[in-house]
Amino acid sequence: MVKSAKTISNIIYLVGVICVLVLTIIAIFGSDELSNPNAMVSLNFSAFICLIVGMFPMFFACMAVYIFNDIKNSKHKKRNFILIFSPGFICFSCFLFLMLGGTIINLFT
Repeated sequence: MVKSAKTISNIIYLVGVICVLVLTIIAIFGSDELSNPNAMVSLNFSAFICLIVGMFPMFFACMAVYIFNDIKNSKHKKRNFILIFSPGFICFSCFLFLMLGGTIINLFT
């Protein structure tokens, strides 16, 4: 049971990391042209929103990998913690950027 839960959590985490990596690359280096002019949303902003939507599932996947792989008893706890939770931190930083950026823009307009 534990081995199957560990395998499932690792697969879900791997898929999440690949999604975060691809969406981050699109958000940073993507085109600002409108892919659908009727929607008025650029590809960068769409990737940014997808990262925000995936924030909670990514944190749950990070926590599952941390618990099932027994990282807290490893030799390099801090390094492994930072490496495992970095995709979740990327998603959370996008959320903070949108919330704080929107608040600051509304203050000065």
